[in-house]
This record gives sequence, C-alpha cells and structure tokens, in this order.
Amino acid sequence: MDDVFTEINHFRPNVVLIDYMLGLTNGAEICYQIKSNAGTLHIPVVLFSAHNRAIEAIGNYGWNAFIGKPFDIEHIKRVVGRFIPPVPGQLA
Repeated sequence: MDDVFTEINHFRPNVVLIDYMLGLTNGAEICYQIKSNAGTLHIPVVLFSAHNRAIEAIGNYGWNAFIGKPFDIEHIKRVVGRFIPPVPGQLA
C-alpha cells in the first residue's frame, strides 16, 4: 500500500479511480488512507466494483463517488469529469 501513496504524492492526481477488489488490500482501505492524510484528503476518490451489495454493506470510507459494474465508458467519463478542472482554452 505504500507504493500507492508514493505514486499519489509524486503525481498529485486530480482524481483517483480505484477498484474495490485488489490483491493484498482493497480500494476502500486505500480510500480511507487517502482521506485520513492531510496531504491527500482533498483528492477525490471514485471507487468501482462488481460487488455492489458488499460495498453497500461496508459503508463509505470517504470516496466521493461509486460506480457499479458493469458500466459503460461514457458513465465513467461523466462521473470522473465532475472532479477534473477544465483546461483553459479547451472545449468541454
């Protein structure tokens, strides 16, 4: 999990899109760590998963949006796009 925070601190993303099901940990735990750190808590987190009922059961660990699988790319673009600031001079 330390690798995740090293990357987040290095790249400073506008948003983190993360799957719930990962190898040694889960996306909810990573989200909790992001939101518990003063240096990263401002970064929006979008969690996605095929385990929609399991996500409802564990509650919200601070993510800003949840996307259930299956999903389509246009839906992902709309949800993630809410958290990405517009680029000056670029059409929306």
